[in-house]
Amino acid sequence: MMKIPIVKLYKVEGESMAPTFKPGNLLLGSALIKPKIGHVVVVSRNPIIIKRIKDINDQGIWVEGDNSSASTDSRQYGYVSLGSIESVIFMKLA
Repeated sequence: MMKIPIVKLYKVEGESMAPTFKPGNLLLGSALIKPKIGHVVVVSRNPIIIKRIKDINDQGIWVEGDNSSASTDSRQYGYVSLGSIESVIFMKLA
């Protein structure tokens, strides 16, 4: 049986979530929080990405970076599936 961590630590890389989160910031996320519009989430892609949910509908979840000029997100690759959401960020540590 696979165990899912209740809380997971993430490190921000890149400028796509600036000014909210900057490179090097440490964030805590949980898979137990139900994703909602406005939440910042970790999306399982290669590599993982941290983005904000802008829309949820039958097509999936639309995510965008807060810094649109430095973000690759749903504007390029479309909706992501609910199953690709690894965690919802709930705290910035540093």
